[in-house]
Amino acid sequence: MKRQLRRKYLGVIVAAMALLSACGGGTTGTTTATGTSPEEARTLHFIAVMPSPLSQPNFHSQNVAMQLAAKDLNATVKYTSPPSNLIDVQTILQLLSDAVAQKPDGIFISDEFPASMDSAIKAVTSSGIPVILSPNGEASVAKTGALAFVGRSFVQDGVISGQLFNQIGCKHLYAVALIKGGAAYSDLTMQGLTQSFTSGTLTSANLPVSFTNDIPGTSGAVNSALVKDPSIDCVYAAGATLYAAMAGGLLNLGTRTQTLQSRSGGGQATAGNLQDLINGKLNFVVNGQQFNSGWMAVAAMVSYVRWGMAPPPDMYVAGGVVTKDNAAQALDLFNKYGIL
Repeated sequence: MKRQLRRKYLGVIVAAMALLSACGGGTTGTTTATGTSPEEARTLHFIAVMPSPLSQPNFHSQNVAMQLAAKDLNATVKYTSPPSNLIDVQTILQLLSDAVAQKPDGIFISDEFPASMDSAIKAVTSSGIPVILSPNGEASVAKTGALAFVGRSFVQDGVISGQLFNQIGCKHLYAVALIKGGAAYSDLTMQGLTQSFTSGTLTSANLPVSFTNDIPGTSGAVNSALVKDPSIDCVYAAGATLYAAMAGGLLNLGTRTQTLQSRSGGGQATAGNLQDLINGKLNFVVNGQQFNSGWMAVAAMVSYVRWGMAPPPDMYVAGGVVTKDNAAQALDLFNKYGIL
């Protein structure tokens, strides 16, 4: 199966390379005895600066795709991140500085906190190193001078989620989200959710960013809000980092726990919430399909660096809805290949 998976994507890339060749692609117009141009023969070296280690399933999934794509396209991708999943902007910025010092052919960076990171990313692009924002950075391409954003649209994820809650018939939806301005993924997801949720009242937790590093504390805050307001009949986690807090907050509510679990949703698939879907503790999750983000990002960077072909500024990966009906299939894919 793994070989078939690689063949599938390799076929797409080979076809694209063949088309480029037929159209006169390449930087020199000459080839070696083996039919490979000097530019194609050079191995490209890229660095990925990400906010979470590979123990975090979604970034592991993206890295799997990056490594597969790099191998097929004669490139390397060095994955770097803070040692733990704790949000640490200063560590990310130091990793970015270290990456620049290595003078790679290109850098992939997840722009988690635009207010703190955009100026640093702009300095990188101004130095001549091409940058692709992935999987986060949807609103920062022009500000940073990046080649493109490759990833999910958090706004669209929020829109899809709101529509699903409308179908459930929610009258009071409680969203476990960060305070506005805390993180782009939360702001954009809530923007989409607010646009599409029309069947009732929407309330947001407005948690400080520091709470994402304190699951017990965040779970307690969510639980307290649910106890205080018995009219809340649906709950939503606006991102993978907030799902554990939501799940914990739904516990110890008596018979209401099971009811709210069956009317809850999440903003990103993980191995944990896929199992919760299977067990009936979650209604749906909108999966960002981060594997596709990794693959597309590397293909776009190689195309630009090797042949000078600029990608579109926004390369969106479609969000896939996972429910109890297809959760086992998604979890099996993760267990076998480590991809979501």
